[in-house]
Order: sequence, then structure tokens, then C-alpha cells
Amino acid sequence: MLIVWRGTPYTPVAAAEFSKDGADIRDGLIWLFVRGEGGYAFREKYFSTLNRLYVENFYKKVYDWCHAHGCRLTGHSVEESCLYTQMWGGAAVMPSYEFEDIPGIDWLGRDCGTELAPRQVGSAAAQLGKKFVLTETFGCSGYDVTPKELKSLAEYQYFNGVNKMCQHLYPYSMAGQGKTDHPPVFSPQANWFEGFRAFNTYFTRLGCLVGETQDVYEVGILHPMRDIWLGYVRSEDYESVRETEDAFRELLLRLRKRGVTFHLLDERLLERYGSVEDGKLRCGNCVYDTVIVPKMRTLAPATLALLQTFTGKLCMLGEPCFVGGVRQAVPLRPNTTFEAILAAARFGFSCEDGNSVLTARRGEPGEFLFVKNLSRTEESRVRIAGAAGRYAVLDLEKMEEQPLSEEEFLLGSSESRILVRREGVASAVQKETAQDVTAAFRVTGMTENYLVLDHVQIARGDAPFGEKMPVSAAFESLLREDYKGVIRVRQAFTLQEAMPLTLVMERAKLLAASVNGRPLQFTDSRFDVNFAEADVSAAVRAGENEFVYSLQFWQHEGVRFALFDPLATESLRNCLYYDTSIEPVYLKGCFVVGEGHVLAPRRTLPPVTDRLFEEGYPFFKGALTLEGELWYGGGRAELALFGRFMEAEISANGQRCVIALDTKGDISSLLREGKNTVRIVLHASLRNLFGPHHYCIPEPVGVSPYNFVFRGQWGGGAPADYTEEYHSVPFGVHAIVLKSAQK
Repeated sequence: MLIVWRGTPYTPVAAAEFSKDGADIRDGLIWLFVRGEGGYAFREKYFSTLNRLYVENFYKKVYDWCHAHGCRLTGHSVEESCLYTQMWGGAAVMPSYEFEDIPGIDWLGRDCGTELAPRQVGSAAAQLGKKFVLTETFGCSGYDVTPKELKSLAEYQYFNGVNKMCQHLYPYSMAGQGKTDHPPVFSPQANWFEGFRAFNTYFTRLGCLVGETQDVYEVGILHPMRDIWLGYVRSEDYESVRETEDAFRELLLRLRKRGVTFHLLDERLLERYGSVEDGKLRCGNCVYDTVIVPKMRTLAPATLALLQTFTGKLCMLGEPCFVGGVRQAVPLRPNTTFEAILAAARFGFSCEDGNSVLTARRGEPGEFLFVKNLSRTEESRVRIAGAAGRYAVLDLEKMEEQPLSEEEFLLGSSESRILVRREGVASAVQKETAQDVTAAFRVTGMTENYLVLDHVQIARGDAPFGEKMPVSAAFESLLREDYKGVIRVRQAFTLQEAMPLTLVMERAKLLAASVNGRPLQFTDSRFDVNFAEADVSAAVRAGENEFVYSLQFWQHEGVRFALFDPLATESLRNCLYYDTSIEPVYLKGCFVVGEGHVLAPRRTLPPVTDRLFEEGYPFFKGALTLEGELWYGGGRAELALFGRFMEAEISANGQRCVIALDTKGDISSLLREGKNTVRIVLHASLRNLFGPHHYCIPEPVGVSPYNFVFRGQWGGGAPADYTEEYHSVPFGVHAIVLKSAQK
């Protein structure tokens, strides 16, 4: 048993391991909770032991079982994105990759972050000869993350060695916890299902390219995980190892700016697979003639022995003074400087803003450079000396190549370039013009609008209705008291006048349901198999309306324990299901949402804008249609849409194309010379319908179930990070630009 995550990692098995050397683990346990050099040796031995036990007693046993039963093992450890977060689990992730057929990582949130996670797994895979590398990716990115941003997240991982993808999440239904389970989703409900095919095709091609080539690396960097072991205290977490963490992050940033390609060298893997051959350092399948020792204080004895016989270029950014956590002289002397390594970078790459990164691969398909802007919001200027005329830009969507015409170029936010070596390619000079054609378009149609009803009044049995409160608060109050019995639920909404309306709710075993006292008849919803809807047009009236339903509320015995008992673990909560629940209800129809969420019939269409929520559509999830006339004079025509959407269908003259992986697309094949009527259908995300609506940060970079329901925090009133305000995000376009190019 390994006790991890929120507490200090511990296993009773470690005591037996210590006793093999005649030591009593209890003599040093205090050093897991206080800092100080006196605890260096104990902490290094302790975390080294935990990591070895984690790898050998878990990973290796499962790996051996899989091989004995004709299976392959894949997965990921907690938590790969930083040095200090790896201490939350097995104290290091790289050693576990030895015992996975397909080593894997997890990628959470919508920022590219640092290269640590993909570079760790990519390095180990190359060293251990693992052809396939998996990512479980996109969880916690939120409903509003666009396909372009998802493409950026995945590219960064693929450019560092990943070649297989497991998307989070493809739910069979979005009912209940399906709406809040670390979105986004990739099922048909997601509103960009046609573009999802193009997305998967792109990464199938990129995965094949990566899988059939080998990583090009110039430098091996000793992984400073053991230095984290020296000073890590769980209660202080990052603060206890800030100096090592920040220095390593700065090292990677400086390498990124100059395009120095590298592998990370884990000391456990070095001990098992390391040797020195002809003065060069070998780790498994990879050989390094340049090694960087970052700012770290301790080395493993086996690492020191290897580096003492290494005669290649050794750069030392710190002065190690411990071996195995014990202070002693470290007889290593550098013979090169970091500046010399930067100056010798082979690809002539530079990016002073630090937003872009370069990696390289070569193999039978060819020689490739991958250039990636990691920023979601900023442009990045990149220079690759001598690249013009030697590389072509490969478009994997169209499977086309265009000559690279200049050494310096600008990458837009989240953009990338795949460059393939093509000596002597001619640069075709094109005259490009850009014309703002926004005024030529107007909104000509839109699907139904929505209103979210996420506040309720609850009545237990025959008791009167209680105070109005958020749905999640009412649900939690029933869970906390472990209520079992009949409840009645009341939700109110206000209309400026009677109008056609449909009420949508998740399926439940209702005892009764009515609007203004009129019973409802529910039918299947086309949106989701576990949603149902009822036409309430004949039941509604001007002014306040009420929807009331009743059901038998109960939960199985484990629910209250899993949610509120201090002994319950996150793993247990992740397996939790509810027998009955209270969820938001939705109204849909041709209306606009006014002040105070009063509904009025939609009599006009909104202007061309990307702030549709300000025009009476704060919960819109459907499609918006724009039409306009464009003049086409031949050559290449590209339509750029400036705004936020999931995918765009562009049609003209009976032809159509879908833009999903970018916000611009080539529409030349759709146009005829002269005047063309162009139709654009924009698809919204699910963000404004499902939220999170009430989290204090309008659009967090990482989204979890907590941001939606604040589970566990309603016991003493509203949570500190809850707000009654409704947060919506942009959808639509604020500018449309036609770019034309003639040879």
C-alpha cells in the first residue's frame, strides 16, 4: 500500500526495506516534515526507496502479468508536469516507463505549459526503444476550448515524441456527472463532430510521421529529480524546492530560445542502462557526446561513476556536493560552457520571445523540423538561419508542401509549422492582399436559444417549499442529511409575453411534472439519449411561471461516506455515482434573454459579433448563419474568421468546406470569378449552456467538476469562490478578412 496525494507519501513496506540495512525508518521520519541538511541522506534514501518499490511492486508486476497473458500495458503516473508534483505520487515518473509497453502521460488544461511531461516520456521511449507513446489528453480544458487550441496542445506533445492519443472524454450521455466530468467532450453533442474526423485524420498522419522517425537530440540533461528528494516537504510543496524547480525551468527556456534539442537522463535508468563507450555516455539506445548537469546538489553514486569516465563535453551549471545525499567531494570538472552549447546549436534557430520551441526528427520518411508557438494569445517571431530554400512547409491536412520562402517568420497564437528537408526548393513569390469584408456579411439565421434554470426550491414530503437556492446547494443539502423520501422541486421563470417554448430536462423517474399546474408529457430529445423535452407553449403565460416536479429521492449507502468522510479518497470519489439527482433544467425557443433573465420573443437577428451573449444569448449552444457577397478574381483565396467558434461551414456555388483546426481556410475551390454569395455557419461550444456559470474566475484555464457544483463546500453557506453572477464567453466573429494571392 502506498499512501499518496494530499498527504506525505508513505508505505509500511519501506520500513522493511530500511531494516535490510540495519536501519530503523522511524529514526528519520521527522525529516519528511521539516527541512534541513541533516535530513538530506534520509530523504534521498526514503524517496529513492519509495520510487523503487512503486516501480517494482506495482508497474513491473502488472507489466509481467500483461506479458504472461498476451496484453500490453499503458497508462500514466501522477503527476508529470513539474518536478515537485511528481512527489505527490511515486516520487519520479521516468523510471516507470521501463515497465510499460506504451509509456504514457496525462495532459490537463488548455495551456501548453512546459515541455517536461512530453520530453520525459519522449526521452525514455527513445532510450528504451519504445515505439509507441500515448497521451491521455484534453481533460480539464473546458467546453470553450476550440479545436484549434486542442490541435495546439496535441501537437506540442507529438512534436516531443507522443504518437498515440486517448481523448478525454467521449461520453455516451452528458446527463448527471457527464456534464461536469472534466470537460470537454468529443461525442456528437460537442457541436463540431464533422471537424472531429479531420482532427483525427490529422493526428493519425502526424502520429505515423513521429512513429516512423527518430528523435534528433544534441544534448543529454541529467534529470534533477534526486535534488528534489533532498529538500521536499509535502506541507510546503513547491516552496520547499522552489530554487531547483525554477532553475530547471529557466534552463529549459534558454534552450528553447535557441532551439537546442535534448533528452532528459533519469538516474535510475542510467544506473540500469548506462555505460560509457568511446568516451560518450550511452543510455539504452541513445548516445550523448554532450551532457549538462543542471543546478543540483546531489548525484547518485552510479551517475558519478559514469560521468568520471565520460570524456565528451560536460557542462555543469551547479556544483554538486552530495553523493547519495551524503556530503562529500564530487570530482567532476566541466570542459564546456552553457554559452558554447547555445552557440553550437545545429539548426540556427532563435526565438527571443520564448513562446516557440523547435524539435527535430529523421528517418525513412525524411528529415523534419517541428516549430510550435506555445502561446494561446500571443504571436511569436521565429528565425531559422539558412532554412529558406532547404525546407518546405508540410500541410498534413491537405498533404501538400509549399516552399519555405524566408528564414524569419511570424507564428500566430497556437500555430505551428512542420518543415520537411527539401534541398534546392524554389520559392514561389506571391503577391498577397488582405481585405476586410466584415461589412459584406449579415446574420441570416440561428438555431433556438436557451435559458438555464439552475436555482430551485425544495419541499421534503408534504412540507412547504424552502428558500430559493442553487441546484448544487440543494442537491448537496439532501446528500449531507442522507435524505430518503419524496421531494418536490420548484423552478420559476419569467416571460414578457406567452410564446412557443420547450422545456428540456434530464430523464428521471418523475412522480409528477407540471408547468403552472398543467401536467407535462415528455418525449425523447435529439440532443442526448438521457434528456427529455416537453412542449410547454400552451401552459406558459406572461409574467412568472413555475415548473414543479416530484420524485423519490435516495442514494446508496456509500455516497455520503465518499463525499464527506475524511477517510474517503479521491479514487473513491472518482467512482461515485448517484441513484437520483437534481440537475439544471433548460428552456429553448426563439427568444432573447433580457435583464433579470426575462424572456422576450426574438423579432430581429443580432449583428455580426463575437459577443453574442451581450445580445440576449448568454446560454446559446447552437449554430449561427452569416451570408455575404464576395468578389473573386482568381488565384488563391483564404477566408480568415476572427472570433471564437468550434467549427465553421463555408459554402458557395454548391460547394462547401469545413474549418475546424484553424480559424482560416482556403476557399478557392468554392468560388467562381466574379460575384459569389458565401454562406458561413458557425457552431458554438457547449460552454454557455453547461458552464461553469458561477465560478469566481469567469473562464479558468483548468476546469474540474468542482468549478460547476462546488461539491463538499455548501455546508456553511455559499463557497468562497461561488458567485451569483452568470459568466458567459464569446461566440461568433467580430471580423472577416479575405486574403488573395497571385503568383
